[in-house]
Amino acid sequence: MKPRVYFLIISACCAILAACCPKQDNKTNAAQIPQREIILQKALPLVYALQTAAPDAIVKDEVLASIGKEKFDAQLQEEDNSLSPTLAKFSDEEIAAVAARLKELTPQAETFIKSLRAEGKYRIAADAPDSTAIRIAWETDAAAMNLIINTYALGIKPHYAKIDSTRFDQKGNEIKYVRDHVRTNVLKAAKDGPFYAVTLETALDWLDANGRNEPADFEPMADGINKAAYDAIKNTDWSKYPYTLILVLGAGPERPGEPISAQSRLRAQYAAMLYKEGKAPFIVLSGGRVHPYLTPYSEAFEMKKYLMETWGLPESALIAEPHARHTTTNIRNTVRIMLEQGIPTDKPGIITSGTSHIDYACGEWFRGVCTREMGLIPCTYGERLSPREVEFIPNPDCTQVAAWFDPLDP
Repeated sequence: MKPRVYFLIISACCAILAACCPKQDNKTNAAQIPQREIILQKALPLVYALQTAAPDAIVKDEVLASIGKEKFDAQLQEEDNSLSPTLAKFSDEEIAAVAARLKELTPQAETFIKSLRAEGKYRIAADAPDSTAIRIAWETDAAAMNLIINTYALGIKPHYAKIDSTRFDQKGNEIKYVRDHVRTNVLKAAKDGPFYAVTLETALDWLDANGRNEPADFEPMADGINKAAYDAIKNTDWSKYPYTLILVLGAGPERPGEPISAQSRLRAQYAAMLYKEGKAPFIVLSGGRVHPYLTPYSEAFEMKKYLMETWGLPESALIAEPHARHTTTNIRNTVRIMLEQGIPTDKPGIITSGTSHIDYACGEWFRGVCTREMGLIPCTYGERLSPREVEFIPNPDCTQVAAWFDPLDP
């Protein structure tokens, strides 16, 4: 054959392969929801609700407006940009003042609070009266905004500093320009805004400046990375399987530029064998963009791609959970998917990983980590089926938001 014919054949084959294999694109999918809106919805549910559905009693309240004006004026009058992030944070006294005023406005916000409760994002307040529930929601979101500013503007080391720290040298020249840009952007965006506008805009701008948009990765997943599997869930006969799903705990590579680690490959392979044995109709691959620092590669995406390309598993059987940054949220985020998509939660699933990892997840120490970092224990365990797999029963309280600990995976 002539060279041009070879070229055309090879090009056609490449096109077919490209169509069959998923591409890593962590931008929003078909719905094209702005990343900032997704992050706001996930990390700060009360603030998002205030932005979109707050009653006039809150929006037009003079007491709350005066608190917001004081914060705006402090930014406007500040000549030293290095102080602007600190001034943007809510002080303990301001948080208490807002909470007290929201409590007084509770009777006028009854429908709003009912709607907020229905989302389940503040399950820790599920049994509390309305005045307590809105106070807890407010304190949760205020703590999250302050944490973002502490970490990404002020360079205060977070709990997992190796993967979550700011990218800016606090003593370098670059951050001086970024501070100036953020402050002037905030003054423009927050002018005549709600009482939380300065703090919110400052937090979101510093996340953006650091390139930390992980909560928006692959969203909305129902229209993109998980569409085939979510469609298949609707027609699944769960009675045919002993388990609902097989959750694979990812392991990020440590070498820069490496898309998938050996551990993730081998863990996914083990799950594929369980799937082919008929243990469950779906495999959940869990893990975000975590290791190494600021990696562009998603553990969940790469494992899904690996199982399709190397083992020929159908995309309709593979659910990606691309946001978890730790074992705690590997499980919690999977339970959230189960609740959202109607996967039975009264039937056990399987968690699989390496032996030592399963030992850790089943241990008492892990329960304490879950409580500290998420405010809940995401599941109860059943039988240890093998050194590398254990049964689990989901905890429906996993809808509880936890941006006050990890805004990148709230």
